[in-house]
Amino acid sequence: MSKKRAEELELDPMVQHNTDYYGTAFTVSVDSLEGTTTGISAGDRLKTIKDLANPLKTAKDFRKPGHIFPLIAREGGVLERKGHTEAAVELSRLAGFSDIGVIMEILREDGEMARRNDLFEFCQKHNLKLITIDDLIVYIKKTKN
Repeated sequence: MSKKRAEELELDPMVQHNTDYYGTAFTVSVDSLEGTTTGISAGDRLKTIKDLANPLKTAKDFRKPGHIFPLIAREGGVLERKGHTEAAVELSRLAGFSDIGVIMEILREDGEMARRNDLFEFCQKHNLKLITIDDLIVYIKKTKN
C-alpha cells in the first residue's frame, strides 16, 4: 500500500531498524474488527484485505496484531525500488483501482517457492498472462513521457 494509506490507517513499521535484505517495509499486522473471527481463515483474511482497500475504513476498524502483514511501497514505485510491493501498487493504480495491491507466493509441488521458469509453466498451464517487474518499468517509462 502507499505510505499515505498506511499513515491514514496508523500502520506503524513492524521494526524501528529494518534489516530486511531487500528493504521491504513491513508494518504491524492487522485484522478487521467487524466480520472476522480469529483472523486466520481465508475468509477473514479476505475481509481484512478488502477493508484495507476501502477508503471509508479507518484505523479504528482494525486490531493489531493480526494475520495480514501490510507492506508500504516506496513513493517512486518501481522506478525507485524494483520490488514486488511497488509492482503490486503500480499495477493496481494502472488498472484504475486504489493504491493497495495484494501479493502472495506460489509454491511448487515440493513446497518450495516457485521461481521464474516455474511461473512461466504455471501460467501456460492455466492460460494466464505473466509480466515481470522489468516489463512494468519499461511500460511506466514509456507512458510517463
